[in-house]
Amino acid sequence: MCNTAYLLFKLAASQDQDKFECLFDCAHYVRMCLDHNSQIRDAHFLMGYLYENGLAVDKNLHASFDHYSKASNLGHIKATTKMAHFLYSGIR
Repeated sequence: MCNTAYLLFKLAASQDQDKFECLFDCAHYVRMCLDHNSQIRDAHFLMGYLYENGLAVDKNLHASFDHYSKASNLGHIKATTKMAHFLYSGIR
């Protein structure tokens, strides 16, 4: 499920026409992935990215920070960098 979400995210980046539909499906698969197993760091990172940029979900920086925090605690390096940026910017 997580691989499907990542592939849909990459597909959305390469398309102009069906971008929103791919991102919507991506968000759906990430949620399913996290419901199935909440210990997948890449899924938390991707969900944080979607929330941070408001892609197929409402923009929510606090939810984004929470997902980045979970991914960072699971060892995701980019999520740790994103958290540092949020802290430096005063978001959290």
